[in-house]
Amino acid sequence: MAHKEWSKTTISSILISILSKIAGAWKVSVVVGSTATFFSLANCITPLAGAFGGISGALSASLCLLAIKCVLGSFTLKSLLVYHLPTLCASLALAKSTRLVRVGLFALSILLFSLHHVGSQALIYSALWILPMLAELLIERFYLARAFSATMVAHAVGSLAFLYIQPMTPGFWIALTPLALVERVIFALGITAVYQTVQICSRLFVRSTVITAVTSQEHN
Repeated sequence: MAHKEWSKTTISSILISILSKIAGAWKVSVVVGSTATFFSLANCITPLAGAFGGISGALSASLCLLAIKCVLGSFTLKSLLVYHLPTLCASLALAKSTRLVRVGLFALSILLFSLHHVGSQALIYSALWILPMLAELLIERFYLARAFSATMVAHAVGSLAFLYIQPMTPGFWIALTPLALVERVIFALGITAVYQTVQICSRLFVRSTVITAVTSQEHN
């Protein structure tokens, strides 16, 4: 049983990794401070490794994507910190996380942002992380709220990485605030759309399998 579950998680992780690389061809916007790393439709697919494969699925998919990056020779430390690590955190948030952990993470992110000499002059940017805290009120009723919380986890982790390793002015962060919000709403909608599509397809597949099995028994 454990072997079967491990095989299922591994296959799911590989498929998600492949789909993520394909979806990466559709760019949404460049990652601020980089000329080679982009936000893309992959940001709507990769986090779902945690939703469908749990913690092991999230870790496996992340390792697969890192391996692909290394093979293609496009791996950099910056891409690890501002793309892979945030995406992994988002995937883990969808896999298994409590309200206390999520709210605590956002609160800590706001604190770390405000303690930085540049971040303290652009607090409106960190105020974005109050929104997923409010979304917690709806997270049990609407998957969109869960998706928004997850993509904001990635946003918080990635933003803090950039804040501490990439010199930028307070004005830059302030100007980036509305763009970041629009991007995260798009990613949350994308994650929700992909998740619901997979769920519907899974139910249809199970239903067709049951109907086929019943029909086959009737003919026998």
